[in-house]
Amino acid sequence: MLYRELSKYKYGLLVDEIFDVDLPDIHSDSFNESFPYISLKDKVLTVLYSYAWNGSSVPFKKRLRELSIVIRIFTIGIPIVPIYDADKWCKIASLFHDAVCQLIREGLLPMSVKEYVDKYYRNLCIIERMKKWEALKPRTYKQILSYKKKVVRWADRRYWALRKFGDKYVQEKYAKGKILEV
Repeated sequence: MLYRELSKYKYGLLVDEIFDVDLPDIHSDSFNESFPYISLKDKVLTVLYSYAWNGSSVPFKKRLRELSIVIRIFTIGIPIVPIYDADKWCKIASLFHDAVCQLIREGLLPMSVKEYVDKYYRNLCIIERMKKWEALKPRTYKQILSYKKKVVRWADRRYWALRKFGDKYVQEKYAKGKILEV
């Protein structure tokens, strides 16, 4: 995935991203919906170039990042504390989740697909974090299993938060902006 950091939204996509999805309650293979920067056709979700999204909605993520920077400054730049990034391990997952939730908010997909979308997000988090970790250096099989258990617990906590708190922000009343005609 190729993206850039933005000021209003957190990220802007620089290349199209494609996801194979089998959304429940969408019974036809010919289901086609398009929205600026998002396309869902024949079980393929395409998020187009220039789509902007805000990353994972982790509570207090701005404050945690600010705190980690302050701690780093007071330790005279010694990297004892890494700068906090709530999206470090799940940028692709948050892109997918934000795009599909936008389709739900706009009334193009039913709310019944939200649980599937949350599970897909969880699985993308696991895949993304394991890929980045395994690329660092060779590990023993025992280390890999131990780390994978931690990653699954971390992804399960994110999934739990999405299920517990996320549904209310996906309702149509949170759609961005009114469509007006002159």
